Amino acid sequence: PAPAAVPEVTPSPAPETSAAPEKEAGPEPASDRPAVPEATPPPDREIPWQVKFASRFTPEVETGEGYYTSPNVSVHVTQHTYEGRKGTTVYYVADIYISSIECFRSYFAKGSAYPDTTDGMLNMGRESGAVVAVNGDFCGFSYGGTVLRNGRFLYSDITGSDVCLLYRDGTMVCQALRSFDIRTFGENELWQVWTFGPALLDGKGNPLREEEMNLYWSSWRENPRTALGYYEPGHYCFIVADGRDAGYSEGLWLDEFAEVCALTGCVQAYNMDGGASSMMYMDGGFVNRPSSGGRRGIPDILLIRDKDYLPAGEKEAGS
Repeated sequence: PAPAAVPEVTPSPAPETSAAPEKEAGPEPASDRPAVPEATPPPDREIPWQVKFASRFTPEVETGEGYYTSPNVSVHVTQHTYEGRKGTTVYYVADIYISSIECFRSYFAKGSAYPDTTDGMLNMGRESGAVVAVNGDFCGFSYGGTVLRNGRFLYSDITGSDVCLLYRDGTMVCQALRSFDIRTFGENELWQVWTFGPALLDGKGNPLREEEMNLYWSSWRENPRTALGYYEPGHYCFIVADGRDAGYSEGLWLDEFAEVCALTGCVQAYNMDGGASSMMYMDGGFVNRPSSGGRRGIPDILLIRDKDYLPAGEKEAGS
């Protein structure tokens, strides 16, 4: 059966404006002098996403199976299936709204200041205070690339991979670059930078074909997969597809995963580390069925949490 689409965003009505008071009528302009044309009103300013998505949040924390809402965060997780080359694949979509970019975090294993160690997803999810989390780009154990997390720049090196940039204003951009110079992308405006890829969508919600993808890191054949999807500032999704589990979930080829990402309705999607690393965490446990049984150690995770939460030692760790 066709996967269900992530609920569409209902735009908030434009704010009402008060009409200016009428001026008293003055004398008619002279016949040889043209009347001054009325000024063109300035265009409406874009509604801030914190206001635009206000209806998605709740005054108090509300939780249940597959969902979490609070004054700052809204997460709803759904399960879907996809019929691919090898058969049925089960995948999960976490539909995410946040009131502040501070709610979108990265976290390193054991609170380390640098991604030079690994830990289990369950430990990292609990330590970081994650509402929902997925594995990251396996930074620190790859060759080259840029690591900038939670606004803190750690290092950058030449890479052949696609790079994913998340800005402080909530905008996400995927760049296909052979050489990435962070200085040209407004280092002070960046919130997260990941290096793995490839980009899976064309920026308009259309899936990329194999010949359009930069297959620097990723395996093309069927595998468990993890992706970060982007709709617009403040609205994102985590996507995890299970695999390597005959009779339950076969896994996806990259072009199939791109189609899955397109089905969610997001306009950008970026492929993270997959295979045994593909894991989604929520409410203290796994959402999916990791092919590793959840035993694989990973160096980093992407997570959503309430912005007032601060794990012990995070300021010192820079995580």
